[in-house]
Amino acid sequence: MREKYHIPTIAREIDEQARAQHRPIAQLQQLRAMHRQRRSVGGGIFRTNTTSEKSAYHFGGRSELQFNIGRDKHGNFRYGVGLSTQPSRDFQDVTIIYPLMDRLKHALEGEAAATQYDDTYELQGDLSDKTPGKFVFFGKIIRDGTPPNITDILDTFDALIR
Repeated sequence: MREKYHIPTIAREIDEQARAQHRPIAQLQQLRAMHRQRRSVGGGIFRTNTTSEKSAYHFGGRSELQFNIGRDKHGNFRYGVGLSTQPSRDFQDVTIIYPLMDRLKHALEGEAAATQYDDTYELQGDLSDKTPGKFVFFGKIIRDGTPPNITDILDTFDALIR
């Protein structure tokens, strides 16, 4: 029996089903290329170099709102979007995501957010705290230990990409 939260397997299943079902999230890399006016990197949402046993985020996502899956600090499975203020070798100037944090905070405070995102969505972290090393997440969390449902994850990603 496979571990219910084996992140690399779940990431691969998300990619495969998104493409097979022609989901909006399957077009993430093409949308990123169009928005950034660059050539599309192609491929799926997640890559092996952005996937670990703890989490996976979309390729190219460090300077953007990251579509991601993973375990939170309590071991619960989460899926949605996030922002990390953790500097890394390839991402040293985390200040470039501060405007994204402000935009996400503003978007979640509006009336439209209340109608678009029901009470199954949660915000973990403080969008006002721009201290390096923080992670802010908005999406859904499975707390009861049930295995993630790929269709539910895709539905959530599709809602968030719009």
